[in-house]
Amino acid sequence: MTPVGAQQTLNFGETVVGSSVVRTVSQPNPTDQTLPITEVEITGSDADQFTVVDGDAPFTLQANESRTISIQFSPTSTGQKSASVQVEIAGSATETAGQLTGSGVNETGDQNSDIATDGSASSPQEDTNESTTGTSTDTDSEDTDTTEREAGNTQSNVAESAAGDSNASSSNENGSASTENENSSIILMLDFNDNGVVDFQDILTLVRMIG
Repeated sequence: MTPVGAQQTLNFGETVVGSSVVRTVSQPNPTDQTLPITEVEITGSDADQFTVVDGDAPFTLQANESRTISIQFSPTSTGQKSASVQVEIAGSATETAGQLTGSGVNETGDQNSDIATDGSASSPQEDTNESTTGTSTDTDSEDTDTTEREAGNTQSNVAESAAGDSNASSSNENGSASTENENSSIILMLDFNDNGVVDFQDILTLVRMIG
């Protein structure tokens, strides 16, 4: 059997189910002979998850030459997948050129995991609480402003009313005092008998003075 090089391991890592990832493997010919490669086959329990998409056989490897083979990993379900790359040399046996590994993952599960890990996403309940708190604060502030305005208006009305009553009372008192003073003056002018009362005799005396 003619060797075609040491086995290689091609790891595709985690790949979302339903999508594809392409990796390349280099197939060398470390001998001084020409090697006709008649077939490149993927075998193993998960062979259907891997496909040769470029560099497939047949081809010829010259002495000390290498060839790049592109392999695509397309998982159809979640979980670890593995297979082997088999190279068949004309006139010889088939050798294992490399091991293939990869893991199918669920996209929805990954997204939920990212949200739970970084904690950046807020729940609808948190948003609702924040909105309710803001509305309650605004309402309390408006109620407080309204109460303060009503109290101020009440105090202003009471003060105005008291001032009006005081002015009216002062006016009445001044009027009464003025009237009393005028009456006293008239009595003094007509009281010819000096008895403090304008009587008939005083009136006669006033008529004589006028006549």
